[in-house]
Amino acid sequence: MYFKFSLLSFITGLIMIFVIQLATFYRNLQIKTGRIDGDTTYTLLSSSLIVIPIILFVLALIFFQLHIKDKQKH
Repeated sequence: MYFKFSLLSFITGLIMIFVIQLATFYRNLQIKTGRIDGDTTYTLLSSSLIVIPIILFVLALIFFQLHIKDKQKH
């Protein structure tokens, strides 16, 4: 059960990082074409959206450790 939650949390975090990267690329493209004003030095770590995938990765690690502890008991 913990392994399933761990895998689900990890995959969701990876998908969210991909979506954030895609949004950053689209934003930079819009700035370069002149449609919107802004700075193109916007990175993934400077985004406030990165907090959610980090939380999901931490949860994945916690669930995986609980899975290992559960397997060692039996």
